[in-house]
Amino acid sequence: MNNAARIARIAFAISLFLPTIALAQSIPSEFEHAKVARLEALRTGDAETYARYTSDNFHVTLLDGHVENKEIAVARVAKIKTNPPAGGIQPPVKRREEKFDAYNGDTVVEYWTQDVPGGQEGRFTEVWVKEKGAWICAAAHASIVTMVH
Repeated sequence: MNNAARIARIAFAISLFLPTIALAQSIPSEFEHAKVARLEALRTGDAETYARYTSDNFHVTLLDGHVENKEIAVARVAKIKTNPPAGGIQPPVKRREEKFDAYNGDTVVEYWTQDVPGGQEGRFTEVWVKEKGAWICAAAHASIVTMVH
């Protein structure tokens, strides 16, 4: 293989990775603030804060497979404050394999795994968008990780 062909192959290989590199944007600090505030609101039953960081068009698929819209999700969060879990409000659950993909400065996809009740592992995804200057969660999905043997 001559040098020109070798250079052409290297250039082609690099071009395959350029879109990925271009999409790998830093995570905005405003997003981090919104994510932490919403997570703490969920943990403590602060329905007002949870609603502020949740899109009006929000939908979530929960671990058991049922889907909630914003209204139902906010009501569920409010119950945490009025009817806390046995043992009181728990500390945040440790997230594992937490990763973020940022797009165009106005969208972040976050995904991670964590332990869920019953000693199982759950896989979670949240899609965040910047709407009217504020970061809000637009959609979420949770599922049980099933080991295939």
